Amino acid sequence: QQDVIGISLESPKIRRNETFHWLCIATSCCTFLIDIFTLGEYAFTKGIKDILEDPKIEKVVHDSREVSDCLFHCYNTKLVNVFDTQVADYIINRQRTKDGKIIPYVQPLNSCLSHYLNVPEEFLFRRK
Repeated sequence: QQDVIGISLESPKIRRNETFHWLCIATSCCTFLIDIFTLGEYAFTKGIKDILEDPKIEKVVHDSREVSDCLFHCYNTKLVNVFDTQVADYIINRQRTKDGKIIPYVQPLNSCLSHYLNVPEEFLFRRK
């Protein structure tokens, strides 16, 4: 039993009514890459939904808005107990303009990985 897992959806576009291709679930010891494009609803009826909806398991995700929306509308799965690293970064930095107004945008995952974990540029994924 894991208390915390990391999750990520991978697809050309993550949208409300379009299924995604891959679900990545990372635990403290393993990373699982699940082919949702092939398995579809079957993956969710065989356990994925139970994991994502379990309030005892904290899900760490960067920018959970589209992930939550897609899971709910495509697979009737409600993502619960989420720690959103994008929100955490925004709260920590409270980025402001020179006149003190809060900047209305958030940092992408690669920026956070570089800033907090010193991940070198060559290890960061860039969509082409």
